[in-house]
Amino acid sequence: MARNKKKKNPVVVFFKVIFILAIILLAGFLFGFSFYQYNVLSNEVTQITSITPGEDEINMDLATMGEYQQVEVLIKNYMQEYLEELDKLRNVLAEEQFENILSVENMEKDGPEFTESYAYLEQKEQEIDSLCDTLLAMREEENYLAPGKAADLNFFLQWEYDTNMETIARSYMYDEESLEKTKTELKDYIDHRREALDFLKDNKDSWHIEDGKISFVSEDLLRHYNELIS
Repeated sequence: MARNKKKKNPVVVFFKVIFILAIILLAGFLFGFSFYQYNVLSNEVTQITSITPGEDEINMDLATMGEYQQVEVLIKNYMQEYLEELDKLRNVLAEEQFENILSVENMEKDGPEFTESYAYLEQKEQEIDSLCDTLLAMREEENYLAPGKAADLNFFLQWEYDTNMETIARSYMYDEESLEKTKTELKDYIDHRREALDFLKDNKDSWHIEDGKISFVSEDLLRHYNELIS
């Protein structure tokens, strides 16, 4: 004898359907929200990599929402520090003291031995080395990934941070060859000044300041000096 099948309560069925639909809608919303934040973050990274050092600045206002803000903050803070160090390197010789090291005023004050001037140029060389080392270190994977690890991000956000920082390091940060070239160019400017100081020191009995100008005992010495400072 066949058993009568128990009819399902239509109210229960209705609520089960509503529950399932709610889960599907919630999952779709969360996926859509996450995808949108992913695109917003990618856009912020693109803006960072398009910055011209010395002309543009990172927009530190947060564009993302929710957990993505953690990643955005970490990336922007790291790159803000990087650009600050890069700006220091770009302007390391943009000082009045460097510009005036061969001025008549400095010759009268520090010549003919130029002890303070030589010490200043040595200090500038050390600053250049230090800044280049800092910038190169900031491009190393271990260092630019460290903030993400220290922030204890979840797996997905850690992946977001790592991926975006790898993109920035590869496409924007100065590599060793570029920094070495910049270092050489800056030190060439310093050597240019030092050679002129060496000439003045070696020929200290052959020049003097007269009427606010440097004068040499011979045209050959004057011509040689002008070649050094040109």
